[in-house]
Amino acid sequence: MWAAISFVFGDFGGNGDFGGDGGYSAGMAVARTVAAATAPLLLVVALVLLYGPALRLGRAATWLVVVAGGISVVSVALFGPSFGVGMDDADAGRPTSLFGSLTLLFLIVAPLAGVVALTVVVFHGLAHTTLRRPIAAALSLVGAAIATPAVLVCLFMPQGSVLAAVTVLVLLALGGPRTPARTDPAPTPPPAPLLNRVRVLALASLSFSVAVWGGGLAASIAGAGTEVATSALGYASATAQLAAVPLIIAVTLLVAARVGAGPVPVGAAVAIVVTVTASACMVAVYDPAGDGYILLAGVIALGVAAWLATVLWQFGADRDRGDRTILSAAGGLGGAMLYASLCVLSGGLGLLLVSSLLLFCGRMLVQGTRGRPAISPATLPAS
Repeated sequence: MWAAISFVFGDFGGNGDFGGDGGYSAGMAVARTVAAATAPLLLVVALVLLYGPALRLGRAATWLVVVAGGISVVSVALFGPSFGVGMDDADAGRPTSLFGSLTLLFLIVAPLAGVVALTVVVFHGLAHTTLRRPIAAALSLVGAAIATPAVLVCLFMPQGSVLAAVTVLVLLALGGPRTPARTDPAPTPPPAPLLNRVRVLALASLSFSVAVWGGGLAASIAGAGTEVATSALGYASATAQLAAVPLIIAVTLLVAARVGAGPVPVGAAVAIVVTVTASACMVAVYDPAGDGYILLAGVIALGVAAWLATVLWQFGADRDRGDRTILSAAGGLGGAMLYASLCVLSGGLGLLLVSSLLLFCGRMLVQGTRGRPAISPATLPAS
């Protein structure tokens, strides 16, 4: 419930322009500020409720994590509005208001409180290992100091609260109760042939990306100083989207081997048709000054999201329908946002990482390592 409420607040609050020049009334600015601070606070509560029992957090530790974590995420959420108000005051030549003068305080308090909360969490996670308490405490402090800035930066990014809420909803669905195991599990093909097919598809994607971008960069360098330079990179960005096709097929094969095909091939077909069609349209209507690329990028992301939703639906086969729906819908939405930013808007460069992982780490995905099964959402324990 907390995660769902946080999703609504995060979508409304965002991390936009909270200053006086942002085009919002004072009431709207206050409402967006409150929403931006409320969303991450509710996420902290949701995470503690979800994983607190598994970590065996006592009453005091639970309250410490909630209070410190809440102070941290609220501070980072208020940093942007405070900075905007301070800049508006300076531009207008008036004395800095109280809220505008708190910018530095928010910047200091956010990481310090975050380190406190994460240190407690990590320490309780290490408490059941063979590490001595002083060593576990030192490792917890160092790990929290390293992780806190990354977490806070992600929350400060545009729509960071929405992505964080999606993550919590997915974790909530994975941690929910399971139904009895299926009596007719899908047959698993021999690992070696499957691994070979995945590697061939990953190599095809990687080679295509390198060829497209190599040709685009060569054409851009050759036409330096002319419109050809910009157009070559634009056409390369549009064409490189096709590198996702063999990757979608490869991941679909992996999913079928792990948990059965189900609706995943249908979702893959939709994603492939959408990607190919949108990529062709990108090339046909390419205009450096137009918004066509951005609009079609969203179309590709939605097509991939439809496929990803079927993948997560299949992985959640042993969950009840409610958790399965949450897992599929939230994961698909989050996947669309991430795919659009990391793969489509980057001109397909993000696909190089995926194809490289499948090419060089495919054996771990298919067979697992050191006798352990491959990791998938279906293998995660319920909390």
